[in-house]
Amino acid sequence: MIGIVESHSAVYNADGLDVIALKDYHARTGTLLGFPGATWELPEAEAPALMEEACDILVPAAMELAIHRNNAHRIEAKLICEGANGPTTPAAEAILARKGIPILPDILTNSGGVSVSYFEWLKNLAHVGFGRLTRRWEEKGKQGFLQALKGAGINTSDAHKSVHQGATEKDLVYSGLEDTICKGLDEVVRTARDKNVSYRTAAFVNAFNKMHGTYNDSGFTI
Repeated sequence: MIGIVESHSAVYNADGLDVIALKDYHARTGTLLGFPGATWELPEAEAPALMEEACDILVPAAMELAIHRNNAHRIEAKLICEGANGPTTPAAEAILARKGIPILPDILTNSGGVSVSYFEWLKNLAHVGFGRLTRRWEEKGKQGFLQALKGAGINTSDAHKSVHQGATEKDLVYSGLEDTICKGLDEVVRTARDKNVSYRTAAFVNAFNKMHGTYNDSGFTI
């Protein structure tokens, strides 16, 4: 992480920023300005210009319309990964496409909250918390594996507590989220390559196909 922009300031260090220390500093001071780990900084009026600095991945994760027709031609990222809702305008996307900068769209990369809400809905329908049926079995299996290693003369005293225990509900939700996002990414990339379209268009194609399949399975026509 070489640069971070927030609503009132921006900081940069080509060798990398200590994100945890920066977060603590921001919590204490209310600004990124003055952070000792930054080599240069920008005040509020100039902060958005940091998005135009050369980088591998640019993540616009705060505001809509952050990348638009007036600044898209100055973006120097190799990949844009949308973390906000609608941070790139259609005009900007056309400019970025001509520059050869791909965009992973918000419909994919900002879908974590919706995905976890779906998990919560499933849990409420079942009235059973995730892991309730498997946690103890998994825990016994891990402990048995560690005992087998110990019996073979392998020291397991430094094994982390999480190795001894089954997955918590939070662990399972994160696992399900990772699996959902990774599967979605694979599908989007495959469709984009097969149909020679952008990742955003591929995401919409996949979404419409899934909707069509669901309606057909339910006996409706669209």
